Amino acid sequence: MTHNITVSSLAESKGASITYPLDTAKVVYGNSDVENGNFKPAIKQAFADKLTEVNRNNSNLPTGVTFAPGTTNDKTKVVVATFPDDSTLDISHERVAKPAAPTITPTPGFDNDLSSTERSISGTGIAGATVKITLQDGKNVETTVDSDGRWTYNLQAGETLKQNFRQDATTKATSPVSVKQVANGIESAATTANVRLSATASFDTPLQAGRDIIVHVPHDTGNSM
Repeated sequence: MTHNITVSSLAESKGASITYPLDTAKVVYGNSDVENGNFKPAIKQAFADKLTEVNRNNSNLPTGVTFAPGTTNDKTKVVVATFPDDSTLDISHERVAKPAAPTITPTPGFDNDLSSTERSISGTGIAGATVKITLQDGKNVETTVDSDGRWTYNLQAGETLKQNFRQDATTKATSPVSVKQVANGIESAATTANVRLSATASFDTPLQAGRDIIVHVPHDTGNSM
């Protein structure tokens, strides 16, 4: 009588027992952690350290499982789990990592906020990432982070920023501007920026007696000149 016995490796039989961090506990990486679109060794070490941490008391894994940085640029192999029988399991980036939220560059003189007269929104992110911007009216627009880690979105016709900083009679919008980025198929948390009513009306210069004066009034003051 012949018996066929299938012997599986520990990676095959116990790999599903690996614990992965919750989304809020994943390693957050930024533009400085990526080079030419690939994760740098230091951040991959952080990925491996995170898996070591969350599996330290995992009684479902055999004793002696180790986690080490992957040795290639393959994002599906950022960490390698090695089992006591020397079998291995490759771990993909989305199980342990997520991109940092992009930044929004504030208007000078407005603390961390934007002026209602801005005609563009800009900031920093991960080179090559898609920046997803939710304007104050709920409209979603996109742009791409350039190779220097900077992004800019120029407001189109009909798109404006409106005061939401003070919830009083001057309020023109109820929501801030919200920005996320998608890198390697994974979406970051959001960064938000409030919008303040722009400074008082400005005048074209130079001012001279006898010439017409052109006055610029913020679009959301509710006044016209």
